[in-house]
Amino acid sequence: MSSSKSVSKMKRYIEEDRPRRLRTYVKKHHIQLCDVTLNKGRNLLHYCCKYGSGATMKYLISEGVYCIVQDSSMNTPLHLALDRALRLEEEGESALTTQCKYMKNYHLYMLLAGDSYTEMILPLIERFPGSLDMRNKAGETCRSLLHTLVQKRESAKGNEVHTAFTHSEFFVVRVYDFMSYETENETYNDWADRIREEFYARKRAQSQQYQRTETGRKNSKRKHSDSGQPEDEELKNARAKMRKKYEENRQKDKEMDVLKKRMKYEQRYRKLLDCDSIHMLGFDDIPWPCTKGQENDMTVLFEGMDRTEVGYKKYLRDQQIRWHPDKFMQRFGQYLDSADKDRIVQRVTVLSQNLNKLVT
Repeated sequence: MSSSKSVSKMKRYIEEDRPRRLRTYVKKHHIQLCDVTLNKGRNLLHYCCKYGSGATMKYLISEGVYCIVQDSSMNTPLHLALDRALRLEEEGESALTTQCKYMKNYHLYMLLAGDSYTEMILPLIERFPGSLDMRNKAGETCRSLLHTLVQKRESAKGNEVHTAFTHSEFFVVRVYDFMSYETENETYNDWADRIREEFYARKRAQSQQYQRTETGRKNSKRKHSDSGQPEDEELKNARAKMRKKYEENRQKDKEMDVLKKRMKYEQRYRKLLDCDSIHMLGFDDIPWPCTKGQENDMTVLFEGMDRTEVGYKKYLRDQQIRWHPDKFMQRFGQYLDSADKDRIVQRVTVLSQNLNKLVT
């Protein structure tokens, strides 16, 4: 049986999607992951799917944590993963209708929804395809939720702004692989084997293509180096395009990573506010914008935002109120652990000062 302290520690590592830290902690304290039970009858996989922690989910599955456990509402981990993907779709759509109208945020919300499919939903379905037809108390099956997700994606496809996501057609194609399954043609085991083979065949093809490209590039470079001849102009242009594409993809990955951290920060803060009974709060229990140090707080909060937009100014004002030392102490002062109180107040003060510097 795991103590409440160890469970809280594991939940924090899951929220931050840090499988290596979780693995180290579990090994050090000899914790049996399969035996850990959370509130509402959920296991750690439920918690992963709730927070979209794909890397940690794969680690838990590799450790044998069961994927078809139903909580008190009869939801499986797949139900929660699908609910999260649907919620991200809705939040992406609402980004178009709010007064801030962040087109960049809309793109990132939709990319996150696609990530939820490839990182969370697809592995769960391939591991336990039988979970598609399990019902929760509301009478919803994972198959029906998956169908709703496909419909939302298709309706967004006709939207002009969604043309930026033509590269994610894989999402709809792969979902239809699952939705078009017919029991009279093949058994569940045959179907699961086929889907798994297709998935890994595609992975192998991508790996082989990458290896061929790298081999050709190295051979070409060696050839020009040995001959002492200048590189072909066409090759130079191709490399320039590849570098440009690489930089663009790296920037997108950076924006995606920042948005994920910002969403997790907001989730941690809302979770603390919604808690019926707040226990004593240590330094690590405070929902800081960045869990790895105050020097990255402003990056997590405002990276990628357009400072001329109304939404940016409103968000900045909300954060100023949230982290104002007096407001913070009024809300949480009575719950602060005396051993960490001075350290907490010091970081809140620094965070408030940094936010005030952004006001022009």
